[in-house]
Amino acid sequence: PLLARLRATLRLVANALHASPAVRSVALRNGLVRVLEPLWGVCVLTDDTLQMLVELLCNFVANTPAVARSLATPLGNKRSLAVAVARFGCKLLRTGGRGRVRVATFDLLTTLVATAECRNVLWREGFVEECITRLTLTKRSQTPLLKFLAMASHYKEVQHALLRTTAPLRVLVAEVTGNTDVTRTTHALTTVRNLCFARAAYARVTRDHPPGLALLLRLCADATATSAHRTLAQEAVGALLDKCNKAERKMLAPRVTPLLDNVHATRPDFRPSVEPVTRTALQT
Repeated sequence: PLLARLRATLRLVANALHASPAVRSVALRNGLVRVLEPLWGVCVLTDDTLQMLVELLCNFVANTPAVARSLATPLGNKRSLAVAVARFGCKLLRTGGRGRVRVATFDLLTTLVATAECRNVLWREGFVEECITRLTLTKRSQTPLLKFLAMASHYKEVQHALLRTTAPLRVLVAEVTGNTDVTRTTHALTTVRNLCFARAAYARVTRDHPPGLALLLRLCADATATSAHRTLAQEAVGALLDKCNKAERKMLAPRVTPLLDNVHATRPDFRPSVEPVTRTALQT
């Protein structure tokens, strides 16, 4: 009965927080974070209660960076809520399972990684590295993990970690080429696209894992791909070319020019989106 009443209260607060940014601001000013922090140890006892708390936190931090920053701030000598969530995320990665709790937790972590203070917590607690490890060890990565990496890979420190070896890139390319799930493909391709904005990506994609470049070039003008996937591939190729030096561009030109010729010949409707991102970048 006590946990049932707690879940009902959490649901009521979660709905209020979801309804309005003004409610989130008032809740932050009135110390809701201090109230929620000690509840974590109670809610973690049952999946239903924990899911309700995590969903409340998702609503609380939505489009409200100040709330995310407050979750990363320790309360006195106690750990912050962001630490508790990061450690629980690591546990989920190692043990698997937990269904809806897993999905909700990764949704929260995906939101938190966009705030620098929370991102620092996720690094310190080893959550980002654990994600990369699980990505390379698991034959078929779970959608929440791919979604997290699609957001996290916007940031340089995560890009560098993903590009330390070719293994993450190989897994991501395999996810794109061997997947019929549009959502999973989008997450994996978004991560590849984000990685292409890192300087180290040129060597990884063009030299260490040529299938990655071949995939991007093919997707740029693939009539069977979604427009979103073509755009991601075009942005990735453009980013790679933009990071090249003059000599590297000359080496890459023979791979890109046939793509342009093919687009001009077969799909003039793609030409406006493909040409600027490649032709301009190839000018030396």
